[in-house]
Amino acid sequence: MNAYASAASEIIGAVFGGLWYRVTGISIALVLSFGLSAAGGICILEYGEAMPSFMPLLVCMARTGIAAAFNIVYYGN
Repeated sequence: MNAYASAASEIIGAVFGGLWYRVTGISIALVLSFGLSAAGGICILEYGEAMPSFMPLLVCMARTGIAAAFNIVYYGN
């Protein structure tokens, strides 16, 4: 199940990365994607031990942001 969630977050990151790049441009799209991954990371630090049932969702949130940033850089070149 974790592999499916990981693959789904990569696909969502690719879609949102392409959309953000097309709509906002490279600099704002990178800020959005890194902001999403930073929010996921901060939530992991804050709520990871208190709410372990939300940990997979938070990890997928962080992975989606990083996947979007990778695709934005890839599309931008």
